Amino acid sequence: MPVRNELISNLTTWDAPTLAKLHDQYYPAIYRYVFVRLGDEAAAQDIASETFLRLINAIQSKTPPHTSVRGWLFGTATHLIGDYVRRAPREQARIEDDHRAEFSTEMQVEKRLQFGAIRAAMRHLTPEQEQVLLLRFGNGFPLEETAALMGKSVNAVKVLQFRATQALRKLMQQDHVEQTD
Repeated sequence: MPVRNELISNLTTWDAPTLAKLHDQYYPAIYRYVFVRLGDEAAAQDIASETFLRLINAIQSKTPPHTSVRGWLFGTATHLIGDYVRRAPREQARIEDDHRAEFSTEMQVEKRLQFGAIRAAMRHLTPEQEQVLLLRFGNGFPLEETAALMGKSVNAVKVLQFRATQALRKLMQQDHVEQTD
């Protein structure tokens, strides 16, 4: 859901209710985006929180987002993920999955296996392929917003998305064959 212009204009006046509304609206999506990229619950919480702290700092320094708060937040989170990956080797990222009690043990095991297989396959994609899949399918960004966030044309994003889905499909099929051998 695009942020209305009134929310953007309220950001320039340090409107606490608007900030709270933005946090409630976007924190879960930012957290999921970071968690899927890193597979580390603590890092995802830290980076999602830092993203909103940077929004507050941008407002205080009179440089708030001008057009898309969502795009600004995801762009900031993407940069923070890059910083994190440069500081901590990717191999050290651990996968933690916090399931609710309503799921049976069998369902929890199946979800963990599926998530782990997808995470493992996505590690073999290029960073751009991983990012386009997470933005488009993990967070539901439209093509135009994904293109703007990635600094690419809509057609380039379409091609990148197609290649990423094909590569992921191939990797998942190879993994399935290896597991059944």
